Amino acid sequence: MGAMNKPSPLSYHIERQDNGVAVTLAGDCGADAEAVLRELASRLPPKAAQIVLDLAGVATINSLGIAAFAGLIKEITRGHAVELHACPSALIDYANISAAFLGEAEVVSCLFPLLCDGCNRGAEQLVVVASQGPGATVPGGTCAHCGGRLAPAIEPEHYFGFLDQTDE
Repeated sequence: MGAMNKPSPLSYHIERQDNGVAVTLAGDCGADAEAVLRELASRLPPKAAQIVLDLAGVATINSLGIAAFAGLIKEITRGHAVELHACPSALIDYANISAAFLGEAEVVSCLFPLLCDGCNRGAEQLVVVASQGPGATVPGGTCAHCGGRLAPAIEPEHYFGFLDQTDE
């Protein structure tokens, strides 16, 4: 039996910028996420005009992580412009379920799920959200494992449905 990968704890790095801060999150967003994200929120400068969250390093996110992330967004969007970069597909899934999930945060880019036609393995591609208007397509690619064609695992209009949602 092979060894299971031990989850890596969620961590963050804050970098001050001219108009605010850039925050990089990395690791697994699970059971420890609430404490880590609360600490992160407490360390953000209160006068920062903009907060940019880079989520590319988030390896996994479960329901506890989703709940903790929703709390972070609710707290930091008060008085700050918040941009989300490289959103994992789990966050996009929840944004499609609830228009209120991301609050006033702007999704700038996200990871779009792809599936290989040859070996049926999943992959992700970074997509700039502003390019996703009606009828937009997501370019595929080549599978790193078998060389097969990568195609969208979900229809782009469904995946990007959260862009059309409004608060009710």
